[in-house]
Amino acid sequence: MSADQLRLARENAFKFLYQCDSETLNYFSEPHFQSFTQHFEAPSDTRERCRMLCEGTLGRLDSIDVIIGENAKQWSVGRLPATDRCLLRMAIWELLDSETPTKVILNEAIELAKKFGTEDSARFVNGLLDAAAKTIRK
Repeated sequence: MSADQLRLARENAFKFLYQCDSETLNYFSEPHFQSFTQHFEAPSDTRERCRMLCEGTLGRLDSIDVIIGENAKQWSVGRLPATDRCLLRMAIWELLDSETPTKVILNEAIELAKKFGTEDSARFVNGLLDAAAKTIRK
């Protein structure tokens, strides 16, 4: 799978996770995912990568939120901007459960934060993921 396809899978996974967060859907729903994927064109392997990111993230939401909470100084997970929260959740799942290099995960999350987040999102996401990665991937 090319870097562009992986980037597309992450961006679409982020959008799906954001939609789930907005609807307070804290678990993976196959019908919800199928409805979502009807709205974007992508090769089947890109869709499968997107599914893996979404299922994995939503499947470990509680433990991921603990990690975010431990690294978000003076911020509860619920108070974070939804875009940052969703990006952090997906990236931390990748740090925990994938073989993707740490640098790639952080860079992709930062780029998505720049594209979809607030003015401060990229810096915040970078700092929190850098701290989390040091404990997750010793």
